[in-house]
Amino acid sequence: MASDEDEDEGTLVVEKGDSGFSAKGNEGKLVRDILDTKDELNKGQEEEKVGESKETGILLGRGRKKKEDGYKKEDIQVLRESIQMLCQTTNPLAKCMDQLQEDMENMHKELTFWATEKKTFTVRHREEERATIDELQQMGSLQEVDDEILAARDRTNSIKAQILRNDETIERLLSLVVTGSGK
Repeated sequence: MASDEDEDEGTLVVEKGDSGFSAKGNEGKLVRDILDTKDELNKGQEEEKVGESKETGILLGRGRKKKEDGYKKEDIQVLRESIQMLCQTTNPLAKCMDQLQEDMENMHKELTFWATEKKTFTVRHREEERATIDELQQMGSLQEVDDEILAARDRTNSIKAQILRNDETIERLLSLVVTGSGK
């Protein structure tokens, strides 16, 4: 009985069921890779069941005797399959981690580029804003000058009108003097 408990403690149980991932079609590339790898693994395990004499993958315990140290052939096979499954599922993850590092480097370069662009265009925006304010102030000055010009024209026109009235008055007075108002 004690040997059965020792064997149970050393046995790794792997259930072949739902992995907890949904196959709705909206998962990311990593999840799809993991699911594809799992499907390939399941196919590989089915093929191994058909030809059980064929031993592939990581082989453990080759130099030991079959029953020595309390290990059974089935326990070693279960452990071998578990390690093989672990290796097959972690390999895509390792590839994704490499790609993740490259993506992080690319994103960092892009962030640096856009930060530089932001600084450049912020400076340009400030320069344009100052130029616009200067032009508006000049336009305000021009508006004042235009107002002064209009006022001067109005004064000139009113003086010309007064001169014309005075000319008419002088002409009338001269015509009265010439025609003689002396009865």
